[in-house]
Amino acid sequence: FRSKSYVVILWVAWILTYFSYLQSQNVLTMAKLQCDEFEFGCTLAQGILNWLVIMFQLSVLGSIFIIAASAGNVKNANPFLMVVGICATLIFIVLPFFLELSVGVVSTKKSREGINPVLYHLSVICGFVLLIDPVMSIFQRFLPEKSSLLMFVQKHMDNTRLEAAVKRAASFKMNRLVRNACDVHKAAELDGGIGQGLETRYGIAMLAFAKVSDQKEELDSFINTWKRIWNRELFEDEGIWLTTHVLAGNVAQVTVCVLLATLFAIVYSGELFQQGLDHLDKLVPGYSQRWRLLVPLFFGVICGELTIISIISKYIPSSINTILQFRSGGFESLKGNSFLKLRYAVDNSSLLFGSIFWGTFYTSVIV
Repeated sequence: FRSKSYVVILWVAWILTYFSYLQSQNVLTMAKLQCDEFEFGCTLAQGILNWLVIMFQLSVLGSIFIIAASAGNVKNANPFLMVVGICATLIFIVLPFFLELSVGVVSTKKSREGINPVLYHLSVICGFVLLIDPVMSIFQRFLPEKSSLLMFVQKHMDNTRLEAAVKRAASFKMNRLVRNACDVHKAAELDGGIGQGLETRYGIAMLAFAKVSDQKEELDSFINTWKRIWNRELFEDEGIWLTTHVLAGNVAQVTVCVLLATLFAIVYSGELFQQGLDHLDKLVPGYSQRWRLLVPLFFGVICGELTIISIISKYIPSSINTILQFRSGGFESLKGNSFLKLRYAVDNSSLLFGSIFWGTFYTSVIV
């Protein structure tokens, strides 16, 4: 099997797993130095040690998990690679939910405080979703040929619809290219000169094209872009395919929205917060004063969630409009003056996923 959604869910599952089991209080306690925390040298050394632990978790464990879990996500993969992917998902995501142990920089001991239970459940749900494709791919190998169950599985796991959409997009673009060329030649014939020995047909067509080359058209609005995404016009006509990191970033933003809303609900229903509201009511006998805290609090939470929703809804249309501007010459390339700037520090694109996640998180918290 080969699935783009598998990669998206895989990255989201890794983020949830990291915050659930790797960034836990038990791990931070294990990495604590035995020295006076008020001394400058101890504080500096502790900070360096904490970052080394985080780097080890993200780089080493993250690489092992992503590479192993992605082993079977290739076309006509070996069954052994699929088993490796299944084992990686079980070891890193599913088993930590049911087992409690502490080994090195990994601790699966559960905490019932705050948003931790939500992270645990979201992580294991992503784990079970990741198991669907490899398990189904192995299962279909044992089904008899021409069975209805085998046809059903293959229908939902092959890339026939994706390949058909690619071919339709290529056909549409070629037809539009030919139509535009015919229109240019018709305009050249209307201008005259052909057959009179003044210019060749090719030369007059180039002159006609030069007259219309500076024409511009506005990009679709926010709503129209989503309409074209919904009716698949952008995919099947324009041939615009959203990359995996774009989809993973958008799903991560949705995760931030859900987690912040859940965190607020947990804090609001907590005993300590309710005691604070009761204390406010006692400040002025006979008059409830909790509204002084609840009104700005609810207003801030609602504005923060609306900010996240706004960022989520505009991220994909913004990416599509940028692609269309590059294709149509709105953003110049090759001979453009800003082309060298676009090629500068291309490795920084690896920071895109982190900026999508943390940018959305900090923006909502500040709001």
